[in-house]
Amino acid sequence: MGKILIVDGYNIIYCWPELRKMAKVSLEEARDNLISVMADYAGFISEKIVIVFDAGMTPDGATLEKLPPNIEVIFSGKNETADQFIERMVFKKEWGEDTEIFVATSDYAEQTMVFGKGAYRISASELREEVKKAKKEAKKIIKNNKGKWRIYSGLDDEVLAKLERMRRIDK
Repeated sequence: MGKILIVDGYNIIYCWPELRKMAKVSLEEARDNLISVMADYAGFISEKIVIVFDAGMTPDGATLEKLPPNIEVIFSGKNETADQFIERMVFKKEWGEDTEIFVATSDYAEQTMVFGKGAYRISASELREEVKKAKKEAKKIIKNNKGKWRIYSGLDDEVLAKLERMRRIDK
């Protein structure tokens, strides 16, 4: 069973104090910062994250840098809000019936709508705390493994055993 986190982009920007402050100066910078934070978070939790923004608040021709494969950024259509797009994504169940869908938004009406269709809801403040917790855990892992990282560090025992057998055969 997979998990997908759908993020209501501008809702999160205007709910997180540091992004709200940034958006007052540059909405584009706040949007890029949220995407960057979510890309890091997606890598840590190893789940797919889809960030949805209202196209109406986006300059024409908005482009995105290359993103990791587990993160997707979507701008809703011209006559569609991010909320409508998110609802359609949840209702279509395009990832399969057994996929758990989480929607991060503090829009109560949106939370109610997606919850009624079987998705889980996460408030902006809950998502912020989860991201903070993940960053703290990642720093702890890096600190504890400083100097211990090797090319084979992430391989399981079975793969290591196969590689060892291959190494011995080559001699």
